[in-house]
Amino acid sequence: MAGLILSRELGVRFGFFAFAVPGVLGAVLALLVPGMRRAPAPQERALRKSPGAAA
Repeated sequence: MAGLILSRELGVRFGFFAFAVPGVLGAVLALLVPGMRRAPAPQERALRKSPGAAA
């Protein structure tokens, strides 16, 4: 893409927007993806199974 912009002499401003717009769009879409839940560690699972083990 950069080679095409340079070969057609489209200018720095066009090059900036050609890379900035997809970057911002990608960041917004990444924020819209729901976060993955962390699987509990084995120690946490053991504590959940035995309610009287820890206070």
